[in-house]
Amino acid sequence: MRNYFRVEKEKGPLNRENIKLALNIVTTAIGLLLMLLGLYLSLKIFFQILYSLNNPGFLEKLLYQWARTMKWDALEFTFENKTYSFAYTLSLIVLAVGGFILVALALSMVRTGAEIISYTYDERKTVKSLLQRFLDDLSDVIAKREPRPRRNDKIPPDDEGMA
Repeated sequence: MRNYFRVEKEKGPLNRENIKLALNIVTTAIGLLLMLLGLYLSLKIFFQILYSLNNPGFLEKLLYQWARTMKWDALEFTFENKTYSFAYTLSLIVLAVGGFILVALALSMVRTGAEIISYTYDERKTVKSLLQRFLDDLSDVIAKREPRPRRNDKIPPDDEGMA
């Protein structure tokens, strides 16, 4: 009688395991690239803001250009015989909101890349068992004792227990 439920392992370079491994590598690379791109963009925005704060003349020119470009020079109001221009304040508000949106997008790219990598390697039990095995071996080396038997290892019979 044939066993239809038994899955034969495929041989050759294009088997399931190799394709799965290749897809995991590509997905991880995409996640890393997305994280690095988000990090680059957030650092670029951060240093642009830092440069603007250290050089107020640059920020003043930037606000003036925005006010002139958007034709906000007419936004003036008079209070107690003094005229106040609202154009620079509005330009600053628009630039600040735009900066917050850009930073949020850049940081969401970092988070999305990290989630892609996390979803690719969802084998937490495997990682936990590998770390446990490594730490057990390390503690055995430090204590200079024989390695502990593991679940998969065959435990030799105890000579004293047989007597």
